[in-house]
Parts: sequence; C-alpha cells; structure tokens
Amino acid sequence: MRVAVVTTSFPVQEGSSSGVFVARLVEHLALRDEIARLEVVVPGGERPPVDVGVGYRLTEARYAPRRLQVLAHRPGGLPVALAARGWPVALVPALLAGLTVCSLRAASRADLLHANWTASAVAAIVGSLGRRPVVTTLRGDDVARAERSRLDRLALQRVVRWSAAVVTVSRSLRDRMVDRYPDQASKIVFIPNGVAEIFYRAGERRVDPTPGGPRLIAVGSLIRRKNFEAAIEAIARCRDPRTSLELIGSGPCETRLRERAGRLGVGDRVRFLGTKRPEEVAERLAAATALVLPSLAEGRPNVVLEAMAAGLPVVASDLPGVRELVESDRTGWLVPPGDATALAARMDELAQDPVRGRMAGDRGRRLLLARGLRWPDTARRYAELYREALGRRATASRLEG
Repeated sequence: MRVAVVTTSFPVQEGSSSGVFVARLVEHLALRDEIARLEVVVPGGERPPVDVGVGYRLTEARYAPRRLQVLAHRPGGLPVALAARGWPVALVPALLAGLTVCSLRAASRADLLHANWTASAVAAIVGSLGRRPVVTTLRGDDVARAERSRLDRLALQRVVRWSAAVVTVSRSLRDRMVDRYPDQASKIVFIPNGVAEIFYRAGERRVDPTPGGPRLIAVGSLIRRKNFEAAIEAIARCRDPRTSLELIGSGPCETRLRERAGRLGVGDRVRFLGTKRPEEVAERLAAATALVLPSLAEGRPNVVLEAMAAGLPVVASDLPGVRELVESDRTGWLVPPGDATALAARMDELAQDPVRGRMAGDRGRRLLLARGLRWPDTARRYAELYREALGRRATASRLEG
C-alpha cells in the first residue's frame, strides 16, 4: 500500500511536540511490510523542516514567505493561532490552497489518504477528486469545534460522509459521533493511541521522590484549554507548603502563568521547564509524585497513558476521555474541571498519605500493561483499516465498471 498522511501538526523540528502522536504512528507504519510508500504532507513553518523520521517522505506545503508561516507547528496548533486573531488569519486561504495542491500531488503517488485535524476537510476533497479512499482520525478538538461553530459543523459533516473510515481516539468520542451521524455508524471506529516504550521503561526504573513534599508534574502546551492556572492556584491552596509543581511545555500562556504564580506567592514552587524531549519527559514522570491534568476539554490524553506507564497516579479533570483511563480512587483521582479547591484537596491527600499514591500508580501501570497499549499494535490496526478501505474501493470500482 502507498499511503499519504495529511496533517496540520507534525514535529518538523528536532525536539518539537507538535503532532507527536501522528509522528509516532507514521514511524511505526513505516516499519510494516505492507506499507510500500509513506508520505507526510504538512504546512510550512518558520524554519525549514528537519526530516528526523526514517522510512517516510516529508513534504512541506509552503503558503507564504518562510518568516510569515506562523499558523502551524506552534503550541496548540492551528486552532490557537486562529483564536489569537490578528494578521495571521489572512493567511488561512493560502495555507488551505497550499495544503490542497501538495495533497493532490501526494494523492497521485498514493493509494489512500490519511487525514488528521484541520487537514481532514482538505483530504476529503482531494480524495473525492482523485478517487482515493480517505481515512480520517478525529482527536477531540475537531469535534468540540463543530459543536460550537456552524461552519465547522458543516465541514465535519462532509468529512464524515466523504471518508471511507473515521477513527476516534476514545470510546466516548466514538459514541458522540455515532449519536450525531447514526447513518454513518458502520464506518466510525475506535482505535486508541499507543504508548512509547520509553515510558514503560521509565516505570521499571521508578523511585520514590526524594523527601521534601509532593512533586507534582503537568505536561502539555501552555494554552487556555489546558487550564494550568487551576494547577497553580491549587499549589497556593495546599496545606503542605512543600508541595511543588513542574510544568513541561511551552505556549502563549506562559507569561500569564508565571505572573499568576508570582501573585499567589508560589513562584518558587512552580518550575517552568519548557519543551522537553520524550526521553526527558519520561524521566521526569518517573521521578514525580503524581501527574496533574486540569484541562477544561480533552480527547483521550496521551500524557495520562504515559504517566500511567511510568507508574504515576493521575489527578485530572473529570472529562469523558479521561474517565476512560483513570479509575477514581484506584488509579488516580478525578475532580470537576476548573475546580482548584478540589485539586488542592487531592494534592493534600497525596502529601498526607504517599503510600496511597504509590499504590494507585502501581495499579495504573499494571492495568496499562494488561491492555498492551503500544504503538506497533496501533499501527497494525490502522494498516488493517487501510486494507479494508482499499478493498471496498476496489469492489465499488468493479461494480461501476
């Protein structure tokens, strides 16, 4: 099979976390014997891409002079860039045009298109024009936008109807899609993301954090949806003044978060570590007391899976995609989204009873090992889905002939 992956987020620079889950899937698809050719089409960035992958071709869709290509590959991706408004919004038509042209070229060299995020609408059109089946992966943000915007809702409707298969990364997201498009239910499937081996290995080396109070860790883009303000407020409300927080990630909210920590008097207990390589993230997780995820909205957050693989209990917002992963009071604790007081109470429990936290982390790790969530398995399921989509297209072509 020859496959073209179209995505608006992809780690085009060494150490980037933009679209890292798409990259993990691509890397493992490239290892499969049935994939003869693999091409990834991404929007241009402010710097030339560094092709750090093996086994696939990276095609950059240029849409403006290099220094003006600011819509993709930043924390939060295209939705955050558009929410900021300003002059970059004027570049959207050029970005879509550039992505369409490059996708058409890639489709001429491929048997099937695999679309992610905003690129799904482009791939659906290109697939129809080039008579190529399209597999679309929905990760949560795209569906949430469709619930708020009529234009996004119309686009998602077309994407679902024009796709040969629609993949959701959580069961709850699949249920929402089936409820919305019952006539398309047979093509909507759930395939979970995998977990990189480095996180399982980190769990094998896990040691109890050094004395000095709970060391909490949060990982993600510093954007509004992640709501790291709640984590900082919770640190300020903790009864144990030794409780600290490490924030791994970068994004447009960093300055505001630093100022917030300073105003609350916890600037010395909240550390901003910036973007880290996956290996470094794994080591930080293995040395922490618990993962904190105070998000207001999520699909099926991979950082929760990675923390569980590393043996960490999880304190997170009670959201459908998170609820699939965290069993409250057994592998972690769920709190109402945006409730800093409840978050602080859970942090205090970890300080008062560290053994309970370690037991929750051990349970989560054993559960994840039992489920066997690994990227090779995810890639295998996608390859099977590609084969099914191509088989249906071949059958339809014979009937038409």
